[in-house]
Amino acid sequence: MNRPQVFVLFTIDCETAGRGSPLGPADWDVSGRVIDAFTTMVLNGGYLPTVLATPEATEAHAPLLQDVPAGGGEVGLLIHPATLRDTRHRGLLGGLPSNSQAEAVRIAVDRYAGHLGRRPLTARSSQFSANDDTFAVLADAGFRQSSISSPGRVIAKHHARWDGAVRAPHFASAASRLEAGHLPVLEIPVTTDASQRRDGVAPELRIETGTVPEWQAPLIRAQLARQVDDRESHLVLVFVTTTRSPFHDRSDRVRRTLEALTDFLEELEEKFEMIPMTPGQLHRLVAGFS
Repeated sequence: MNRPQVFVLFTIDCETAGRGSPLGPADWDVSGRVIDAFTTMVLNGGYLPTVLATPEATEAHAPLLQDVPAGGGEVGLLIHPATLRDTRHRGLLGGLPSNSQAEAVRIAVDRYAGHLGRRPLTARSSQFSANDDTFAVLADAGFRQSSISSPGRVIAKHHARWDGAVRAPHFASAASRLEAGHLPVLEIPVTTDASQRRDGVAPELRIETGTVPEWQAPLIRAQLARQVDDRESHLVLVFVTTTRSPFHDRSDRVRRTLEALTDFLEELEEKFEMIPMTPGQLHRLVAGFS
């Protein structure tokens, strides 16, 4: 009997470093070491890293990020308008009207391309911030896939309202961030338990949250069971983390958690076929399936 395939994505948000960005690491040196450690550990665990970086991060880490696709991974754009230098936009993407989103995205894309020599095709918005205009803006900017939704999350100050969002990968809607539609952008939600919420956040596959036995393993088992019961066409696990997590520190718990996580996924091979995946690869797979 064939085992069901599970497509596994490991993603890391690379925010702007320093005091100018409270979501980023202390400095660019730490940022680079975290990215290097995370990508190396994910590859050594048999999976593919997806690095989502602000334009400032692509400038600071251009050689490092240019090496990621060579190992099979992917680099995309992390959009955080407030950290874009020399722009008038403040706050998060979901708090901006459509025209301002389009301007912030254009500036971010141009700077990303200037540093890495190619335009990004995958996007995430910082703090999962979006509104009903966001996916149309991304489609107009040439994006092919995104991972912005965190089903169940409701944090008004971040303009992150994902209660009732589609939980499976789907082509985004031009009219609603919560629904599937016909845009050419494949939205790949973070894996969450959208049936519950604490402090506005549904339990999600965030690597730095808890330990594998206490957090990730129960959530993984429950969400795979739900996806099977819901007869989803593609079983998908999307893990998230940020460059604030010290994967480069061999004594830190988060590093041990990532190691234990890939070991746990290997245990699941008895029941499932775990397939390493990036957003771009998943888009091609889903498009071909459709």
